[in-house]
Amino acid sequence: MQSTLDRVDGLRDRVAELWVEGLTNKAIAEAVHSEFSEIEDVPVKNTVINWRKDEGVENKINALMRARIGRIVRRTDAVIAKALDEEGELTVDEAIKIRKEFAPDRDILNKEEKTDRGAAVADLFKALDEQEAAEAATPDE
Repeated sequence: MQSTLDRVDGLRDRVAELWVEGLTNKAIAEAVHSEFSEIEDVPVKNTVINWRKDEGVENKINALMRARIGRIVRRTDAVIAKALDEEGELTVDEAIKIRKEFAPDRDILNKEEKTDRGAAVADLFKALDEQEAAEAATPDE
């Protein structure tokens, strides 16, 4: 038996959009019933829950949420950057709070650049041992 999601073009996208907009399962059911003539009866709550678990719907929800978060972050970053550029706009306390907020992200971005101090020391001793061994093997001229 073919799923309503497979049978009705655009239903997956619309369910995802409505979910991201914050509608309840019941509201989603009523909305898609009124928007899609192929859906004869108002879907029950569990049907909408099952639709949301569909891989295509989940992927669309994730894409929409990533886009929304991206817009919010870009907008917030622009406001913060503008406030930082304008002298006297931020108190020291506000600047410190902003710095603390961005520090974890900076650390994540620089993760690959960080070195394990213990491993670095071990590497240095190994290199020193190799150099001493090479010098000992080379006859004095």
